[in-house]
Amino acid sequence: MDISLDYYSISIIIVLIISPLIGSFLNVVIYRLPIMLEDMWRAECLEFIKEDKELQKALDVNKSEIKEIEKDKNINLAFPSSFCPSCDNKIKFYDNIPILSYLILQGECRSCKTKIPFMYFLIEILTLLFSLIVVIKFGASFKTIAALFLTWCLIAASGIDYKHYLLPDNIIIPVLWLGLLVNLNDTFINIQLAVISACVGYLFFWLIARAYILLTKKEGIGYGDFKLYALFGAWIGLYMLPQIIIISSILAIIFAFAAKIISKRNLLNNPIPYGPFIAFAGYIAVIFGEEINNWYINLFII
Repeated sequence: MDISLDYYSISIIIVLIISPLIGSFLNVVIYRLPIMLEDMWRAECLEFIKEDKELQKALDVNKSEIKEIEKDKNINLAFPSSFCPSCDNKIKFYDNIPILSYLILQGECRSCKTKIPFMYFLIEILTLLFSLIVVIKFGASFKTIAALFLTWCLIAASGIDYKHYLLPDNIIIPVLWLGLLVNLNDTFINIQLAVISACVGYLFFWLIARAYILLTKKEGIGYGDFKLYALFGAWIGLYMLPQIIIISSILAIIFAFAAKIISKRNLLNNPIPYGPFIAFAGYIAVIFGEEINNWYINLFII
């Protein structure tokens, strides 16, 4: 048997085993990172309040109230162990098996019978599915390892943006820099193109956002979206950005109309978390970008 086939099969088996575990961890990140960021921002604000008596007076707070506010949730990605947000009971290891536990418990907490959000199950399934597609596409290679890490980070960032309208710099910026490092050896594109594409990806959309603000006096694009476009520029290059823009726009429009039909809510005139659409379109570009670009070019070749 061809040894490359052996490596390929082993890669698929490894991904099938670890990706649900990664998905479970991503759920922890999606839930806890916004809490950690909120605690950090609150601590920074309290530092200003403590040092400014006039500000304390203006806010009508005293030292005892400041100490009460300082009490954070004492939570990070490692501590405490998994618990139910509704009843605070710790989740037993046999109730914390990715994918299976949700199905066995029928989407309910064993202790308080509170419904577990379907998003937890969805994140684990999507992590498994998207990871499997990556390894099938790129095989046993360094490109697979890089694309898997990118995929997992995109899932985490998308989950946070969907819930909190926030694309955290703690995820986006390190992954952007990592894209440049990955391409030092021309993994996806050459490093010169990666640097130029990252800059253009950010500046182009920053200029559009500034123009929109000047014309409408309203914000239309979040600053996190600029960084996400820059991230994809660093990873897969400038020539992939047009298809990411088109696909993400189509997905967002479909989502808005579907939400209007299902929930009777008009999202076209309200803010929607756009990060997940950019992230998914970028993921498609990482996997099928060359094929999509070639197909599009061939449409205009007689």
